[in-house]
Amino acid sequence: MGGIAGRIPGGWPLVPEHVETRPLYCETRPGIEQGRLELWIDMFPRDSPKLPACIDISPRQPKTYELRCIVWNTDEVTLDDVNALTGEASSDIFVKGFLKAVGVDDLKTDIHYRSLTGEGNFNWRFIFRFDYLKAENKVVYMKKDHVLSTDMVEHKTPPNLSIQVWDADLVTADDFLGLSARPTFQTNAGSIVLNLLKIPRPAKKVEKCSLKMVEAGTKHPTLNLFKSKRCKGCRPDTSFLWFMNPLKTLKYIIWKNYKWLIIKLIILLIFVIFLVLFFYNFPGAVVDRIVNKV
Repeated sequence: MGGIAGRIPGGWPLVPEHVETRPLYCETRPGIEQGRLELWIDMFPRDSPKLPACIDISPRQPKTYELRCIVWNTDEVTLDDVNALTGEASSDIFVKGFLKAVGVDDLKTDIHYRSLTGEGNFNWRFIFRFDYLKAENKVVYMKKDHVLSTDMVEHKTPPNLSIQVWDADLVTADDFLGLSARPTFQTNAGSIVLNLLKIPRPAKKVEKCSLKMVEAGTKHPTLNLFKSKRCKGCRPDTSFLWFMNPLKTLKYIIWKNYKWLIIKLIILLIFVIFLVLFFYNFPGAVVDRIVNKV
């Protein structure tokens, strides 16, 4: 402003701003200047009727959240182990999930041993406690950069929930049965990454609920889990082969989609049986009645 006022013909020069420069020091290195801080000072008369409020320049503090994730079942998991004697394929399945980073808040289910069909049963709950900074849409956590570090360093990462399916091994390292690294909701051969800022909106009806809701590149509507206080709907629960699970097929496919048609057919069948029995027994009943009268 001072430079502009000096260039305008007939303009009045402004009073230069009072900028303070203060050196910065660190307790671990006394006497050595670590930098300089430039600041301004606002001066007000004591007899001023009302002073403006001070500006709060303190750093934003993250808010603590708790995310709960329930792992019920797995289906159609890759069978990674092969028995050398029988040639039978199987997998020792367990599910691992993390929110912050690998090795920071990993959680695991128990192991479903020797799954021959790729199905695993768990009913396991993951509980993730984390600090979320709303202004930056980041999860904040403290971690050492390496093993020899003495100080904890603050890290920030997008709020992505990663769920992975693994095959447990006794001697060698566990085998990872899926790979997915994009920061959006995506499934890929046994793993899924959910961005909590863009969670797929649950389907309103069961028949519209499928795994296509969480595939990458889909145009399915999403919601922000930190803004939506309440959400209800149907999500993909299970996937199965109809010829290997006939009872599930009857329950989730045939009965769910054709319930009223099946009920109508049963009522119609009962009515037809009643008519057949009526016309079958009617002549004999008439003859018996006539004979009894005679």
